[in-house]
Amino acid sequence: MTYQTIETHHYNKDDKVILVSDIHIQDDQDPLGHQLIHFLQRVASDSTSIYILGDLFNYWAGDACHHRYTNLFNNLQQLTYQCPVFMMPGNRDFLLTPERLHMYGITKINDPTRIVVADENFLLTHGDQLCIHDRNYQYLRHIIQHPLVIKLIQMLPYTWCLSSCHRMRKQSNKSTRAKPNHMMQPDTATMQLWLHKFNAKTLIFGHVHHLQEINLTTDGCNAFVMDSWENKANYCVISKNKTQLHTLSIDRAF
Repeated sequence: MTYQTIETHHYNKDDKVILVSDIHIQDDQDPLGHQLIHFLQRVASDSTSIYILGDLFNYWAGDACHHRYTNLFNNLQQLTYQCPVFMMPGNRDFLLTPERLHMYGITKINDPTRIVVADENFLLTHGDQLCIHDRNYQYLRHIIQHPLVIKLIQMLPYTWCLSSCHRMRKQSNKSTRAKPNHMMQPDTATMQLWLHKFNAKTLIFGHVHHLQEINLTTDGCNAFVMDSWENKANYCVISKNKTQLHTLSIDRAF
């Protein structure tokens, strides 16, 4: 990992921050997208901000993809009139550009980003960089998410990018099933290192598709891990000096 000057957002102790991750929306007809918007519409009015920590989309093959999600983006834009919406791209939608998100009032943020609520520091990340035992994935990530490679991909025809995304998703699903479980888990020492490096006490991320709270040290450092919405609709909330994971029972008929 290359450490950089970290972006920091500040909140008061009475503020309420909502975080979601790994929705994996296919297109505007996907029920997961309707479920997400329904949930965010319910909570936006009394929330200070909303953070989407990557993999909002099942894949994002470049900005020409936006026509698949017109309704989703329009609804997210309506939410920004009530509270700020921040988006941290993940491994499935790292090609999202700040310009595309800005068109709908959404602010793109770096991975990682730190938020400070009252006097407590939280570190937000998508989570894939914490799975260091999956060396093949980390090598591939280093290559395809290099800024020069991203610029090259953005110059390629959309149809080529789309077919490549389909192939990569199929290959990724196949290889993930074949990997031992420990390779897919966040590394404890790496999580501790990140918290120390970025002066935070709590780490919040998704990617590994396993809803859990992890105690990292005896002095109270911990991690809150969100699940994929394909498994269970869920979210994390920071409010009233507490951090909690929640699941949702949402009608899939939306």
